[in-house]
Amino acid sequence: MAKTYYGQTSGGSHPPTDATKLTAPPASGPIQCLVFMGPTVGNQWQYSGAVNGTTTFYVVDNGPTLGRQRSAS
Repeated sequence: MAKTYYGQTSGGSHPPTDATKLTAPPASGPIQCLVFMGPTVGNQWQYSGAVNGTTTFYVVDNGPTLGRQRSAS
């Protein structure tokens, strides 16, 4: 199973279940992805520009075996 990103509309409402899994993180637009912003802030809904791969990461679903993980890409 391919890696998928968790998404939410920028207005704060969650899309239907099928739309909450994105195949690519959005850089802008109506849907934001779930980003781990460090131990102090935790997870927040952001665009892909917030991820630097060192201190901030995407929260992704890597399928039923690996589950939810953090990813730099």
